[in-house]
Parts: sequence; structure tokens; C-alpha cells
Amino acid sequence: MDAATIRAINNRNEPLRTWVDEGNVHRLAEVIAEPRIKFNIRRWTIRRFHGLDRRGVDDGLVLVAALIGALADENPWVRSAAAEEFYAAPDWWDVRAAAPPLRRLLADPDDRVRLDAAIALSGMGDQAAKAPLLELADTANDHTRPTVIAALARLHTPEGEAAMCRYLKDRKHSEWAAGWLAEMGTKASIRPLKRARRWHPFARDDYTAAIREIERRTAQQTM
Repeated sequence: MDAATIRAINNRNEPLRTWVDEGNVHRLAEVIAEPRIKFNIRRWTIRRFHGLDRRGVDDGLVLVAALIGALADENPWVRSAAAEEFYAAPDWWDVRAAAPPLRRLLADPDDRVRLDAAIALSGMGDQAAKAPLLELADTANDHTRPTVIAALARLHTPEGEAAMCRYLKDRKHSEWAAGWLAEMGTKASIRPLKRARRWHPFARDDYTAAIREIERRTAQQTM
């Protein structure tokens, strides 16, 4: 990329927004790989990736390759944004090649990068994320802990289920936890759900639906 184009992009002029509007994946891939472009602009560009429409047969390959490269960027904000995109990846991306570099980020010195990598891996069903997520759950604040617990639940871990059951006691998160337990809960969740149904009668239908879904799933598993 020539110096004049880099200056224009850094000054928030054309052609970056035009490339986004056009879905020009090759030029956008160049932007996030160019260290002379400001990191916040590269991060902004990365966050446009999952909203791009597929216009060519190799678009997914180009986008995934560009994001894999960004996972190794020297700036933690860029690494974090790339990991987030893999969690938000549309169906037409083949993200399997991203699993190894995402696993390497589980040891990243930046907490946000580790969390985003673990969440992305949980979306892929990769159990390598479990141990880092358990560690992050111990140190997370009230703002990030639900995100960590949701990732553990996404992996169908006993720890994720137990944490969701504890969230049933929290009026702010109770219905959210019931929704997760409907997806991945086991028989161990039924009693806490029944208690929550008594505590929060105005949301009775949510807890009843979760209980019925767990019972249905358990019955299928024993057939």
C-alpha cells in the first residue's frame, strides 16, 4: 500500500469507507495487515468483517487469513478485535484454521485478548478454552463474569451449569440463566429452576420452559 493511501486512511478520508461499502475484501485485508495504519482504524476495519456480504468464491478464505494474521499483531486491541470476529463469524467462513492461533492467545499477557480468544474457541466447541475460562471466572469482575460463565456454558461444562444455577438466585440474571440452562442444563438444574420459579412468579413460564426442555433432552438421552 502506497504512502499516500496510508495517509488518507489515517486521516479518515477515502478510500477505506468505500472499500467497506463495496465489500472489497482484498483491500480491507491489506488495511489490517498494514502496521503504518493507526491501530484504532485497523480495529474498526476488523469489526466490519462479519457484516460483509459474500461477493466472490474466495472471500471467506481472504477474510479468515487476514484475521489469523491479526491474531499475531503487536497491538493487543487488534488481537482482541480479530478474536471477537471469529466468534461472530458468519456461516460462509471456514474458521477451523483459526483454532491453533486462538489457542496460543489463551496465554496472551493481555486479559482482554485471553478472554476474547477463549470466547471464540467456546463458539467453536473447543475444550481447550475450558481451563483459561475457569481461571478468568475466578478473577473476572461483575461486568465480565457473565460473559465468561456463558462461554463455559457454551462448552457444556459442569462448572458452567453450576454457575448458571447460582445466577438463578440473582433477579437481574435469573431469566438469562434459565435460557442457558434450557440449552445445556442437566437433571441437576431442575431443582434450582423450580426454586427460581417460586422466587420469580412473573417469569414462571421461562423457568417452566427450561425445566421441560431439560426433561425432554434427558428422556432422549436415556432412550
